[in-house]
Amino acid sequence: MKKQSGITLLTLMIYIIGILVVTGIVAVIINFFMQNIAQMDDSTKDATEFNKFNLEFIKEVKTYGNDVTEPTEVNVESDSVSFSSGNKYTYQNNMIYKNNVAIARNVSSCEFTLKRYEAKQIVNVKIGFKNGFSRKHRLCCFL
Repeated sequence: MKKQSGITLLTLMIYIIGILVVTGIVAVIINFFMQNIAQMDDSTKDATEFNKFNLEFIKEVKTYGNDVTEPTEVNVESDSVSFSSGNKYTYQNNMIYKNNVAIARNVSSCEFTLKRYEAKQIVNVKIGFKNGFSRKHRLCCFL
């Protein structure tokens, strides 16, 4: 008599449990991956906004002879800074403006501080964004 071999009920249950375990592990890994992607997307947006501000502000500061006209006092934190070129950078309504044009959005805090040394002015900028991204920047204007 021939031996009949086939899938028994026990073997079928083991396969089903194995597939469920593998599927569960893959689902946990995908969920973790997607959460990290969402966090990276938020911080990337903040870094992009900072880079837009930084590009404009560095051009302003590195222009020879373009000195800070406001704030006039040293070591006073201000929400705006003006240059002799006529450009003014202002923080209001969670945005940083350059002459009434928004150059950075989603900003939670921004402080400009002026320091003077012999033939140069140093502008310190502290920027914080809503998602926790923050930067401190120190730029030098030569008179």
